[in-house]
Amino acid sequence: VGDVFTNSSGCVAVVIERKNYLEILVQFQDEFQHSVIVRGDVLKSGRFKNPYYKSVCGVGYVGVGKYRVSEGGRITKAYIHWSHALERCYNKEYQEKYPSYLGCTVCEEWQDFQVFAEWFYSQKHYQNRFHLDKDLLFKNNKVYSPKTCTLLPERINGFLIGLKSKGDYPLGVNRRSKSNKFQASICLDSGRKCLGTFNTPEEAFYVYKEAKENHIKELSNQYKDQIDPRAYNALMSWEVNIND
Repeated sequence: VGDVFTNSSGCVAVVIERKNYLEILVQFQDEFQHSVIVRGDVLKSGRFKNPYYKSVCGVGYVGVGKYRVSEGGRITKAYIHWSHALERCYNKEYQEKYPSYLGCTVCEEWQDFQVFAEWFYSQKHYQNRFHLDKDLLFKNNKVYSPKTCTLLPERINGFLIGLKSKGDYPLGVNRRSKSNKFQASICLDSGRKCLGTFNTPEEAFYVYKEAKENHIKELSNQYKDQIDPRAYNALMSWEVNIND
């Protein structure tokens, strides 16, 4: 009792009780002070694990509870969504590739996988190909949390992702060099659809805006019974702004 050991991840633990060689109670010396029973050989080799070790991006930890990282040899959906959210917020290489995630964070309670998984499995149709969305309920939101996030069908999420202005013209608008006019177009499941040509980029944008918002409503009604009512209401009132 009192001996100090360090596991393979660098977590320090102190022996607080020894019943025999097969049952040694140790307590990790971190903010969680979690205790585990280990065998003597496991303790000496450093192969004992701390469920509160921040193994994902130096922030997230698996925690203690009923939710598993993998089942039947396959990574669970909850873990995939959780680890990807942490990667977007705390992986510098990812943010260099996708700078729109700079400044994003995961709320403190969701840094515990058990808490996130409890929320995830309570969502409608979590088993489908839905994406974890943080921007719909609160536009330009930077925090992943139960208040701000919802699960969206891949089709809807993909359609919303394009709401960013590119180049010198508003979203959905490009200049036709031969005619010196401005074309409005929208990307649908079937591909890019031309909405017409106009004299000014503003005229083209407002045609695009109407088409985009109408299609969002169509998709929302298709998935109405599968998504969070908050998400449905947000989609039905979604507006595309010229500065997006």
